Order: sequence, then C-alpha cells, then structure tokens
Amino acid sequence: MVVRKPAHPIPPFRRSGHHVHGSLVSKPDRHPGSPPQTPQASLFRRPYWFLVPSLTTSRLGERDDIDVSGLIGLNLSYLSFFKRCVALRTLKIMLYRGGTISEPISSHVSPLSPFRRLRAVFDALTLPLLKHLHIEDLRKFPIAEITSMITRSQCSLDVLAQSGRDSEAEHCDYDLTTWTSLFDTVPSLLELKFQNIIIPKQILERITKAGLLPQLEVLECRIDTNSLHTFLDTIASRLRTTVSGPSLPVFRRAVGRYLRSSHISDPDYVKSAENRMESLKQWYNSDIQFWACGE
Repeated sequence: MVVRKPAHPIPPFRRSGHHVHGSLVSKPDRHPGSPPQTPQASLFRRPYWFLVPSLTTSRLGERDDIDVSGLIGLNLSYLSFFKRCVALRTLKIMLYRGGTISEPISSHVSPLSPFRRLRAVFDALTLPLLKHLHIEDLRKFPIAEITSMITRSQCSLDVLAQSGRDSEAEHCDYDLTTWTSLFDTVPSLLELKFQNIIIPKQILERITKAGLLPQLEVLECRIDTNSLHTFLDTIASRLRTTVSGPSLPVFRRAVGRYLRSSHISDPDYVKSAENRMESLKQWYNSDIQFWACGE
C-alpha cells in the first residue's frame, strides 16, 4: 500500500494548556469520569494565526462556543469556516491591534486592515442561536456590522460585551440613529458591558425615557464626567418601576466609569453624584458603582 503525502502538509502544533496553536480543539472534562461538557472551541491568542484545512473538516455546525483571537492573519478564503458555525451561542472575537500587514506572509493572506478583516467576518456570520457576543481590543467598535449581523440572524442576544486596554476610553464616532438601531435590534439584551466605549448622554436618556433595552439587568460602560447624573437617572428609572410594579427587571449591577478630571466647572458635581449613588444603593439594595479612571 502506498501512502501519499498531502500536497500541503499541515505543520505540527504545539500544545499550551487546553489550546492547540493554530487549531481548534475541544476542552477536556475538568475531572476524569465527569460528564462531557458542552463542546467548546478556542484559537490560541497569538499575533498571527491561519485557518488551516483541518478546520474546514471539523464538525463546526455543532459547536456552540468559539473564541476567535488574532484576526490579523485571517485567510479570507476560509470565510466559509464562519458560515458553517450556525449553532454558535457564544462568540468572542479579539482583533489584533497591529495595523495592516505590510508584507503578505503567504500568497493566501489578504493585506487588509484588521477592521476591514473583521467586517468581512461579521458579513459572513448568520447565527440564529447567538446569545453572547464579546468583542475585545478594538480601535473602532463595529456597530453597523454587528447590527446587520443580528438583524440577519434574528437572534435573541442576552449579552453584548466589549473589552480592551483598561486605560483607554473611546468616543465612538456614530450618530444617535446608529446607536439606536443597534439597541433596537437587541430588545432581549440582559447585559451590556462596554469597558472602553463611552455611551452618549443622549442614548442614556433614551434608555431612561424611550424604553430602549427594556430587559436590561446589567449596565457597565464609560460615561462622560458630565453624564454622571444622567447615568443615575437611567438606573433610578428602572429601580422605581420595579418598586411600583414589576414591569421591568431589577438592575442587578450598574457600573459607570468616568474620567477623573480637574477641569470640572462645578467641583461639587461629582460629589453630589456619588452621594446620590450611595443613597440608591442603600434604598434599593442594589450594586451600583462609579469608577474614577486616571487622566
């Protein structure tokens, strides 16, 4: 019997914990003999990774949890990989912040900017079962692409999260219509966690008065220093509703992160907001916090 070598052999992988560099693997059971856990998949975080042919033969349609890291090296010819992940309930994407690829590493790598590459991924996704979406380490939050993907998928998202470098705050350069369109597509959202993104004051007001995100139970975001009381208005409006009638859920957690600045026209403004926050915490027994970030 003649054994033929593949025309393009796959390089050996090095194991690291539960991950295999450059390949998808299922996490093992925590304890020997314990019941099998929900199938999960992860790509080890590294500056460059490539979707190798073995991925396209995996049982992708059955996976419900995937962590895609380091999108700087994405081979766009493998976008069919994402199209096959129709059963995903949890998706985490980390965009490598290294800019564009000046020299293609191989003839199969498209020298697109990381953000354009991420847009291509979102355009390939249709995830009707998606519940948890986490975007990590982005310079520009892809609001339009996320909105389009959710609309196309008709999914009922529970958690939308963004994280990045803790010291950075970002004003997303989007108009209020774009923000409203995103939140209108996720009326089922329970948790909104934006570590770096500043939610505009006008959007906080619409959450308070116009009923955006009616099921929200956890709100964590950056806010402008002059929006501290607006943030508390949003929280208090939901808390008051739950006392008079259970038409809206209780906020389980609310965290507003603002920039500590010496350029506030009213020096008592922050102090009054902090005092009001403490009163709400005690009156409603709720987890409400302000975090001051350094300049």
